[in-house]
Amino acid sequence: MKRNALILLILLFLIINCSGLVCSNTVKAEEINTVTQIRITQNPTKMTYLSGENFDTTGMVVEGVYADGTSSYITDYEIVDFNSNQVGLQNVTIRYQNCTTTLSVMVNPGKVTGIKSTYHDTTTITLAWNSIANVTSYEIYSKDATTGNYNLETTVNTNKATFHYTPATIHSYQIRAIVDISGTKYLGEFSNPYQTATNPEQVMNLKVVNSTTNSIELSWDMVSGATGYNIYRYNSSTKKYNKIASSLNTTYVDKKVSSGKGYTYRIKAYILNKSYQGIYSDKVQLSTNPDMVVLKGKAGDKKIRLTWAKVTGVTSYDIYMDDGVSGYTLLTTNTGNSNCKYIAEGLVTGNTYSFYAIAHRKYNGVTYDSEQSNTISVDVVEVQATNTDAKYFPTVDDFISSDAYKIPFFRKNVVYSKSFIIPGLINTKSGGFSCSSMCPQSITFAGDYLLITCYDRSFQENSVIYALDKNTKELLTTFTVPGKSHLGGITYDGTNVWITLHKGVAAIPFSQMESKIKEGITDADIEISTTINLDIIASYITYYNDKLWIGTYDELKETDMNSYSILNKDTIPELELDSTYTVPTRVQGIVFNSSGDLILSRSCQLYKGLRGYMRQLDIYKPEVSEENEIISLGECINTVEMPSMNEGVAIDGDYLYVIYESGSFDNASYKMDRVCAFELSSLNPSKAKKK
Repeated sequence: MKRNALILLILLFLIINCSGLVCSNTVKAEEINTVTQIRITQNPTKMTYLSGENFDTTGMVVEGVYADGTSSYITDYEIVDFNSNQVGLQNVTIRYQNCTTTLSVMVNPGKVTGIKSTYHDTTTITLAWNSIANVTSYEIYSKDATTGNYNLETTVNTNKATFHYTPATIHSYQIRAIVDISGTKYLGEFSNPYQTATNPEQVMNLKVVNSTTNSIELSWDMVSGATGYNIYRYNSSTKKYNKIASSLNTTYVDKKVSSGKGYTYRIKAYILNKSYQGIYSDKVQLSTNPDMVVLKGKAGDKKIRLTWAKVTGVTSYDIYMDDGVSGYTLLTTNTGNSNCKYIAEGLVTGNTYSFYAIAHRKYNGVTYDSEQSNTISVDVVEVQATNTDAKYFPTVDDFISSDAYKIPFFRKNVVYSKSFIIPGLINTKSGGFSCSSMCPQSITFAGDYLLITCYDRSFQENSVIYALDKNTKELLTTFTVPGKSHLGGITYDGTNVWITLHKGVAAIPFSQMESKIKEGITDADIEISTTINLDIIASYITYYNDKLWIGTYDELKETDMNSYSILNKDTIPELELDSTYTVPTRVQGIVFNSSGDLILSRSCQLYKGLRGYMRQLDIYKPEVSEENEIISLGECINTVEMPSMNEGVAIDGDYLYVIYESGSFDNASYKMDRVCAFELSSLNPSKAKKK
């Protein structure tokens, strides 16, 4: 008995505690009592399910009948036997205690998802979507564009389908899954609508309507059914076509272009959105027009020089002239885009001539023209000869009153009677044109002459070499040098005059210059037939001990100065590297005296306060040896103060001559407009003469 009573107590305990174990969608009954029957008094709201959904008890009412004849609502019932993956009608069991009842619900196939167009061209669309397990087939409905209704298009047994249509047509689809069980079809829910399209056909007849300096207008034929057009432009850097714009019309103006530049375009028609495109049109290649030339003119000696800035992309320039009699006629055509100047010669002094220019760009066989340039009128006037007056200090009193004369060494040692006025500072006739901005650079003595180099600080006129009689100090000839080089150095080796040309030097036979001087030619052009490239920047040059000494200027760091042996001096000269010095900063000119002392002319800037300002001569006693490749400069044995911007130096007899470029700058301190002479003995303790 005791054992049976214990068993009953344990069972009662388990029943009480297990009554709380219900599914998540149940609620405990308010009290525990023995139920003899359960019944559904109200069906749940949801009676039809899609495959994969959970059972929903919302709205369902379950009533329990107890042994004592009473009844109450039950919430802690259990749902069993519901299979959401079993399509069709199925009975669901509701269980409470030992009582059960059933409910019939419908499970339909799941909703089709993930529809996409895996392929589309002008006539074909292929659709695909996520597969649903145990589905017999899929019904595909397409939208009628007229009625807006979805009509059955086709039924397929797989999760993809291909359709064929005319080009540039839009199509909307809904798809549902079908499960056939013994002849009964169970229909899934329709998918969300999916829209796609066939591609438009190729754009035809792409052409250029107009091209200017800053725009290109394109047009093409309309493509039936196209929504719009994507414009592509070729990128030469990436070697690809980049989409630059879209247009709803059959024209487009590209304003993001540069003048004188070639462009290539292709067009694609699109529909629905810009990803449904046809194939590329044929390409069209063209250029924008070049910019207008801005013409400038300068009168010379029976000539007019025309200049203009280089215009991007130009292949030729036409220059037109009106002489006041015949109207405008083509004067010349400059081919290429590197020579942006032209000199009209043989003109009449006192007459007025007018000019304009048109630039042309030839691209892919088509010529694109600029607008007509500005028109300029130029009077041909007589060009004055090179002026020989002193620019700042015309008299000895003016010279003595100068700031430069306040420098102690200069005041004590300058030899005024031996000094030369630098010609051309007021005006120089260079190549038949007047120049008021010549800047003195270097000097050398050659035969009976002092030669002075100058360059135009405005870089309009060619550089020049003045030839002065070293005894009378008269300017004899102004030689115009080809180009606008700085001409920072000049020297004479007994046969040739050497000048520096930035990365090299040039040799001019002295006989060529001397013959023109002796003929009394006041203005002459120099022909340079021999140029030699060097491994250094040639800033200054001198001749000593049968060698050329050439070095580089630098404001901030030491540089090299090389010596070169001269080969074939009488024919076509060549240079052979011998030795190398390391020289200090800011060297503008050099010269050796007969004892081998090296005089460095060092200067920088216009006046005190500017970076690197310097104005001095340094004297060194270098160690010169034929056997050494590297030569020691030695210690500086003397330094003397100079007027500002001392440049080239030269020795003639017992005198050192120094030229200054400060004569070209009105705002320079201690400026000087002369090649000043100093006794060598005042500079160098050795008191030696030039060899």
